[in-house]
Amino acid sequence: MNRYVVLLRGVNVGGVKLPMAEFSAALAAGGFATVRTVLATGNAVCDASGSVEQVAERVESIVQHHFGLPVPALVYSGAEFGDIANWPFPLQPPGEEFHRYLSFSRDPQAARHLAGQLPATVGEYLVHGPVLYWWAAKGTSTTCPLATALQRLARQHLLTTRNLNTVQKIAKLL
Repeated sequence: MNRYVVLLRGVNVGGVKLPMAEFSAALAAGGFATVRTVLATGNAVCDASGSVEQVAERVESIVQHHFGLPVPALVYSGAEFGDIANWPFPLQPPGEEFHRYLSFSRDPQAARHLAGQLPATVGEYLVHGPVLYWWAAKGTSTTCPLATALQRLARQHLLTTRNLNTVQKIAKLL
């Protein structure tokens, strides 16, 4: 078995309810081991056999079967997620009143493609691997120009966003 990080897209926001205790139990019942969830936004660390793609398919199937929800899952090996979490955040926000975000995609090519579709006026971001790094003033993480552009593009691309603190909490479970 290998260690994986699961990031569900769009749960416990916009009316899509997925209790993390029930999610954890469903994964365990589906053959995943050492399942631990982090916060209520669809983050899990678990052990499983198979490739990243196979694990993602199994997670999506479990969520559909147990909860009746077609929720996309982004899955990373523990090593890859650890590298992402430990990479120094590449952008320097202009002050303390800002939060740092990571928008995850399936792979580096998807992240570059996504970035190529962003308008030049959305703000500062950087792509590294499968992640688009960006920052926003506190209270504007869903309304700043970059966030709204990503929300529009999320209809065409599989991506999910976590703040840096959440990523670091997940990484501590690896």
